[in-house]
Amino acid sequence: MRAVLILCAALSFTFADIGSSAAESNSPKDGTIPFKRGEEVASAGSLLRVVLSLGFVVVAGVGVLYLLKRYVPASLGRMAGSEGRIEILETRRVTPRLTLFLIKIDGETVLLTQSGDRVMHTRLTKSSSSTGDGIQT
Repeated sequence: MRAVLILCAALSFTFADIGSSAAESNSPKDGTIPFKRGEEVASAGSLLRVVLSLGFVVVAGVGVLYLLKRYVPASLGRMAGSEGRIEILETRRVTPRLTLFLIKIDGETVLLTQSGDRVMHTRLTKSSSSTGDGIQT
């Protein structure tokens, strides 16, 4: 990970140096802005550099998004080295608007029902009798 960051920093400094030296060499001595008629606006070399730079930025962006998706959710919600108090046991989407979440909080199992922007919870316990359903609301 550190090697990738160092490589990106080195490439950005290299491209910045190339751009500043090119701007200094093309500036006229009298301070006017040159305008050339009849010449190409973009040469093949500059077009290739733009395409390669854009490709590099897109690949770097996709790489950062992948790394964020891969490693950040695992570390959210708990401190490093400690065991979490909340555990998501199961998630089920019943309809496009209704979702069920079975979670465990401090050893207690809870069923959360989300419908749109409403959330309802039901506490689940083990029933002591065979006729009880084991659900408390």
